[in-house]
Amino acid sequence: MQRPTASSHSVNWEKFNGSPAQWDACIASLGWRVLHQCHAWGEFRRTAGWTPFRVIARDAAGQMRAGCQALVRRVFRVSFVWVPGGASGDLSLLDERFVHLFRESFGPICYFRINDMRRLADTDLRTLAAADWSRPGFRMSSGLTMEYDLGPESPQRLSRASSDWRRNLKRSAKYGLRIEPWLNPDAQLIAALYREMEEIKGNIERIPERDLAPLIRCLGEQLLVCRAVDTNGRTVALRAAAILGDRAWDILAVAGASARITSASYATFWLLAEECRARGVRTYDMGGVDPERNKGVYDFKKGTGAQLVHYLGEWDCAVPGVLRLVANWSLRRRQVAA
Repeated sequence: MQRPTASSHSVNWEKFNGSPAQWDACIASLGWRVLHQCHAWGEFRRTAGWTPFRVIARDAAGQMRAGCQALVRRVFRVSFVWVPGGASGDLSLLDERFVHLFRESFGPICYFRINDMRRLADTDLRTLAAADWSRPGFRMSSGLTMEYDLGPESPQRLSRASSDWRRNLKRSAKYGLRIEPWLNPDAQLIAALYREMEEIKGNIERIPERDLAPLIRCLGEQLLVCRAVDTNGRTVALRAAAILGDRAWDILAVAGASARITSASYATFWLLAEECRARGVRTYDMGGVDPERNKGVYDFKKGTGAQLVHYLGEWDCAVPGVLRLVANWSLRRRQVAA
């Protein structure tokens, strides 16, 4: 890792020991609020075997300059450090002192990977490269998403949608569906609906069934779920977002067999967007897209009128350096096996 520069010499990293509300306030004060860095998301991932480790960098005057919530998992003697969403504050501070704090806390052998969800910018690319972070040999995501602008009123937003998307939304009204916020979402019912969709489409990307109940519990009021219920009272489609301030992130999206006939997915998204806007959300991150490997999902999201955005994306480093090769090989092998 790059050695600290003269301008950052007096900045040191330390473990954060405050309350959940204090952590979220710290991240917000650093100018980068993303769902995956909030306290509730860390606790959700704890239920899946990750250890949340929250750290901040302070200068000589005690002012915070950077912070991040990392998720750590030890496998034998290796500590895997995952930073979802990206660090907040000055990215140049992700230097050897940052790495040293984790090695001191979890052991000397560490592999680090960041997935930074801010918009791609040349200055940030240069900053991370200068701090000895590199693009991974194998990337777990496309680094692309669609951002949906919730600022305009619904008629203007609808006019931005494609003609096919508008047609399907209108079509959904013909089938007597009840489109509503789901105030008490049932994890088992959601899991069953995912299994039904998987039988239709084959292997799909989704949150594992064991994680659904913890997700609902940990996000609490930050989670907004809307569903489509058919004339028999059966939930046939749903979409869920997690809200943080004026931004929301796509979390769940599932549609059963009949939803393909009734276009229920279009109606559930439209209601979810309206409900998010009513809660003060102005930017909706549609959860990542892959135009090549998952064109159907990409076309649906693009059809809403959302704009394609490039993330700063994935970066990694390791001590010892050769561990990068081993980790990327292992991740690629797991992806192929899946």
